[in-house]
Amino acid sequence: IANNLSVATNSYTPSTPLNGGDSYQWNVQAFDTIGAMGASSGTSTFTVNVTPKVTSVIVDGTSWSPDFLNALKSSGLGSLGYTVPVGSSAQLQTLPWNGLNQIRIVFNENVNVQQNSLVLSGVNVGNYSFSSFSYDAATFTATWTLTAPIRADRLVVDLHSSGAGAITDSRGQSLDGEWNNAVSQYPSGNGVAGGDFLFDIDVLPGDANGDGVVNGLDINLAGSDFMQTGSGLAADFNGDATVNGLDVNTVASAWLSTLPASVNGVGHGVVLAAVTPSSLPDSGALGANVAMQQPLIDRAIIQSVAGPLDADSVELFAASVAASLARQSASAAEGVNAHRVAAAEGPISSQLSAFRESHRR
Repeated sequence: IANNLSVATNSYTPSTPLNGGDSYQWNVQAFDTIGAMGASSGTSTFTVNVTPKVTSVIVDGTSWSPDFLNALKSSGLGSLGYTVPVGSSAQLQTLPWNGLNQIRIVFNENVNVQQNSLVLSGVNVGNYSFSSFSYDAATFTATWTLTAPIRADRLVVDLHSSGAGAITDSRGQSLDGEWNNAVSQYPSGNGVAGGDFLFDIDVLPGDANGDGVVNGLDINLAGSDFMQTGSGLAADFNGDATVNGLDVNTVASAWLSTLPASVNGVGHGVVLAAVTPSSLPDSGALGANVAMQQPLIDRAIIQSVAGPLDADSVELFAASVAASLARQSASAAEGVNAHRVAAAEGPISSQLSAFRESHRR
């Protein structure tokens, strides 16, 4: 409604949101500053055009404990699992958890969706299979459960907008799914019905710091958060809400694993940034000092055990700590970050003692 004849155009915001697909009638009648009314524009009808879009991608594990899921929620990382962040390279940060066997897709409206509406493909596994599918029409959330958890892989989530399993809404409009990985933000699409939703995800169990390789940095993070409950979520690889020996075992079994290269167009092929002290999270006891000589630490661990995959997790952890302290002591002798060494020795020794004591039980 225009309230001043000197204003050529104006806008009107309804008191309640308009529903997609519904039709509405409107008319305009102008009046001047002294209240004289002009002729009505007559009644016109318009329909709100809303296309079905994706508003969230969530990963989950059926073996993850309620406490772990609550910790994710309280940390603002997702209420139904881990909500994959978008709009930046954070979308492509490796997911470090074991047992990841569910993918949830949330839509902006009620849709027609079925199990074959989604194809999950990877580099190491060409085509993932699903054991079950469900859809909650009240929350517009579709859930696919895989037959087996995802291991190290670069994956593409493909939601169909046409053909078999095409996602449509109640008006027959197909999914508006266009997506630019590491750039786009929710909701998906370009405002026009049609277009598959192609969403990249990287999974590497044991990669706590997200640098694309499972090594001493990850076991150090697990050690830093050892026996912590409800925190250190990136190092709680099995999702039981406590960082313990089971999580260290995950690093041991995945030792020096990396993400596969992009093959035949599958996988986004992101080049990992070089790991530098400034790019690493500070673990308190370790962190930058470890990063400086990571190859030396890796070799020290490998040389200290009979073989990383067969070694007892206590000794693998001990070797990591010993190598880290040895590296830090060398730095101190050279006057490099010397102030961190004294602060590191006490906490690390306490963590190692607690780890060994827990393991004996």
